[in-house]
Amino acid sequence: SVAPNKQVAVRPRHTVDAARIGELVAQDEELSPGGGAFAQQQSHEELHEKGMFGAVQDLLRFIFVGVEAFLQAALSTTGTANEQGWTYSKGIEGMSMGSMAYEMMNTPENSETYERLGKEYARGWNIPFVNLSFRKVSANIWKATKALHLQGAFLAFVSTLQTFGLSGDLVDGIPVKNKWMTFIQQSRDYLNQQDKGRSRDQIPSLVKSIVTGQMEQLTGAPMPIFLEDYGECSGVYKIAIGPRSAVVVADPVLAKHILMNSQERYTKGILSEVLAPIMGNGLIPAEPETWRERRRAIVPGFHKKWLADTTQQVNGCANRLCDEIERAIASSRSGTASLNMEERFTSVSLDIIGKAVFDYDFGSVEHESPIVRAVFSVLREAERRAQSVLPYWNVPGVANFLKDQRAHEENLILLNAVLDELTRKALNGPVAEGGRVSLLQYLVMNQKEDVTPQQLRDDLMTLLIAGHETTAALLTWTLHELMKPQNRGFLDQVFAEIDGVVGGREYEFADFHKMPILKNTLLETLRLYPQPPLLIRRCVDGDQIPIGPMCKDTTGDSIRILPGQDIFISTWSMHRSKLLWGEDANEFNPLRWERPIAPRGRWSGFNPAKAGSYVNEVATDFAFLPFGGGPRKCVGDLFAFMEAEAVLVNLLRRFSFKAEEGSQMGMTTGATIHTKGGLVADVTVRQRSGESAPKILTLVPRPGPRMERNSSTKVADRLTPKEMIVPTPKELRVLFTEQGQKPRREPSNREDIERAYARCRAVTAEYSKTFFMGSQMLDEPAKRAVWAIYNWCRSTDELVDGPRAATTTMDDLEAWELSLQRVFEASTEKLDPAIMHWEDMALADSIHRFSLIQRPFQDMIGGMAMDLVKTRYETFAELEVYCYRVAGTVGVMTLPILGFDGIQNFTQELQEQTIKAAMSLGLAFQLTNILRDVGEDAKRDRIYLPQEDLRRFNISEEELMEAAKTPGLLHQEQRWRDFMEFQFERCLKYYKDAESGVVGLKEVSRLGVMAALYIYGEIIERVRKNNYDNLHRRAYVDQHEKLVYLAKAWWRCQQLGREAQENVRSGRIFARESIAR
Repeated sequence: SVAPNKQVAVRPRHTVDAARIGELVAQDEELSPGGGAFAQQQSHEELHEKGMFGAVQDLLRFIFVGVEAFLQAALSTTGTANEQGWTYSKGIEGMSMGSMAYEMMNTPENSETYERLGKEYARGWNIPFVNLSFRKVSANIWKATKALHLQGAFLAFVSTLQTFGLSGDLVDGIPVKNKWMTFIQQSRDYLNQQDKGRSRDQIPSLVKSIVTGQMEQLTGAPMPIFLEDYGECSGVYKIAIGPRSAVVVADPVLAKHILMNSQERYTKGILSEVLAPIMGNGLIPAEPETWRERRRAIVPGFHKKWLADTTQQVNGCANRLCDEIERAIASSRSGTASLNMEERFTSVSLDIIGKAVFDYDFGSVEHESPIVRAVFSVLREAERRAQSVLPYWNVPGVANFLKDQRAHEENLILLNAVLDELTRKALNGPVAEGGRVSLLQYLVMNQKEDVTPQQLRDDLMTLLIAGHETTAALLTWTLHELMKPQNRGFLDQVFAEIDGVVGGREYEFADFHKMPILKNTLLETLRLYPQPPLLIRRCVDGDQIPIGPMCKDTTGDSIRILPGQDIFISTWSMHRSKLLWGEDANEFNPLRWERPIAPRGRWSGFNPAKAGSYVNEVATDFAFLPFGGGPRKCVGDLFAFMEAEAVLVNLLRRFSFKAEEGSQMGMTTGATIHTKGGLVADVTVRQRSGESAPKILTLVPRPGPRMERNSSTKVADRLTPKEMIVPTPKELRVLFTEQGQKPRREPSNREDIERAYARCRAVTAEYSKTFFMGSQMLDEPAKRAVWAIYNWCRSTDELVDGPRAATTTMDDLEAWELSLQRVFEASTEKLDPAIMHWEDMALADSIHRFSLIQRPFQDMIGGMAMDLVKTRYETFAELEVYCYRVAGTVGVMTLPILGFDGIQNFTQELQEQTIKAAMSLGLAFQLTNILRDVGEDAKRDRIYLPQEDLRRFNISEEELMEAAKTPGLLHQEQRWRDFMEFQFERCLKYYKDAESGVVGLKEVSRLGVMAALYIYGEIIERVRKNNYDNLHRRAYVDQHEKLVYLAKAWWRCQQLGREAQENVRSGRIFARESIAR
């Protein structure tokens, strides 16, 4: 059918041939399966099966509609073939049944008109002189419900009926595809095939995925790919799940109508609902009136002079990224650095937004800012909410029992705190006269009186989130495509263009229009990997839309959108349509943008001549939507394009990139399209055309302290005075940053690794009940990792303090370190139990999962070397090194597992304070062990107490050794008590430093650490209660008393939560004061 108001030309009438009526009898079943106006002659068997009532019904249909068709023929105007025919002003849908039957008699069967008449005729109820169908009746019903303001209830009712099989052709002409039921059935069958215990464990996860919109876990594919396969490349279809439904559009004609129509008719709908808690009334989710005002305020800020000035800021950030890559290459032995370029692109994009929009240096290239993960997390949560069948996020207290929701709240707190701080600085900070103005400063200077600080915050949140995520994704997938061997020719063209246009100078904004090959490369990436892959709208009042060439499954020339209907415009499916883009639609080919594409139906095709600064929706008649389309198109499109071009120019003229051998690129989504596991590339210095050899790099030192990632000294050499040092928090922070940037791969033999973790758990529970109890307060992955570390530390300690300690030599420690090196170098893609000890497998998996650094493990082996040769410590400085090596290292090892709180470690300086606290806690624990076990150690001829302190309190070594053998000596004397109080005070200072840094840990880890701190710290008080007799009595805390301290720790953690909020409110999280070691 066609739109009701469209006039349809009908061929000139001729005198009717009555025999033509009979010819339709044979075609009736094809036109309308199940019966039509001219019922097919049925056999006696068919009449018997159908019954007398059916036979009578068919006869009446034949008579009534046949009579009307005869009257239409008899009253028609005769004439010749050259006469101009007449038209139905209401179109085919306005014809009665008899009129359509008559027209089919006079229309060639292979014509488009005949096909349209047949489809409309098949839908009708065959009542003469009218044309009624379920679809038309339902249209009148929804008009009535709209008048009564019940359109939401009607839509829910229709969606529920369609869930259980009601055809879309009967309602709105949109095919209903409910294959999701098949996925549920397949999941149920799979669970039934498992053992009952495992099946029961997986059911809650399945239900949670359905409720919380984690469709990728259910379908096994990211949403855009799933929708493309689900719809079988259809231009429009509907998914109905109970009272909720969504129309998926992948047709340029439909997309153009929806995006170009009135904003009041097509709102952002569910997108506004899920983004409102994040972006408020920012440009993306804002209501039309607010959007118009804010767009008028923001768009002028992206003027060409600002873009030209900002290009230099972009170059500065890109050059910092290049310097970091050069350091990584220079520090590698092979001249090749294996880097996760997706992480690098995300960081540099954040730095660019920081400088361009906020005039703030996030410094994410040097150390990944927590903003990066926070933005990805909130966008992923928004995507899940848009896909969810229930608004679970509105349930009171949901964050208390869904970890994802708690993390979402924390991420929003971080983002809001950052924006508050940046706005405060912009409002209070002067702008240099004639100097460059950031976009934030521009908005502040041009702020109207009626614009509230909240509205300004909403604008900035939109710019922060949308401004760096999309560009980072564009850069990632562009490099991914250029690294493919089959695209080497395109890469060479890009190299040549960059060398020819830019050469050795800085990229300028004027170069934007001088590099068509690079521009087309970016366009082709946006076609294959659109950002975002889905555009969401909601039809408010209902609409009738003509269909386009992709709508192959619809039965008419238009579809009806019901009021309140959510719409997903799948740019992914549309951009990859072979019908629109040719048979190579799924292939990377930047040259396609140089040639036009012919129109198809209502789609006008692609005309390169219509392209402006770049090919957009206008040139492609909405088949290509790189930055959306219509009034609500992205306002920063030119800035994003320039940014991506500038970063690639700076990178590609200095480096060559090659995909890691054997790597498989996975895909996931979080509003934009991300890789699954990162874009890992082998990066080398580029050898330009005409150069005999690539540039030889020397290691450019990063500003600040530097220590080796792996100690190059032998274990024995770590006992020399030069090596007897404790690393600074700054040095360790640099190592954490470097390790976090290393690529990570998910192992294929997960079951073998799980068995290794199970053995680690058993050993921890057996030999360290306190440590095991503390680990129970962590989440499952963190538990397993700390068990793996405990097992390695216990095995290491056994070398010098176990049954075979007497035979351990320095060579044994060297061999142990060599095995450690192999564990850190192990590939996580296959941790083979045939060649690796179970303890090593668990540790290797933890290393890659949590980015553990190697240096503290080596330092612990250095501590074992001290135990091997040293039994006395002259000064506390020596003892401090020993305590760090044997215990402080454990705090450093486990710190990535316990996790840095993103908000409380926003700056490098705050992260260093958390590292210092972790080291202090380890030192406090070891000092406590020493002060508790003075007598036991003396019986083993070991005195860890500093000799200089003993002399200070007039206690000789001989007296101490004798007191350890004879009960009642020394500990009752005042000098011993004064000596111990001196040691206690020093130890308690470390506890105090440690407690002040617990707020820097993730909230889920604070309780376990605080409980261990209180329980272990109580041992000091128990020594006092034992009358300072640590020579013959062992101080300990009873099990029931541990529960008391656990409660105390919980209360303290509640206070820490309030302190954390105050740190945000006061702006302390932005502190950049350096700390002493």
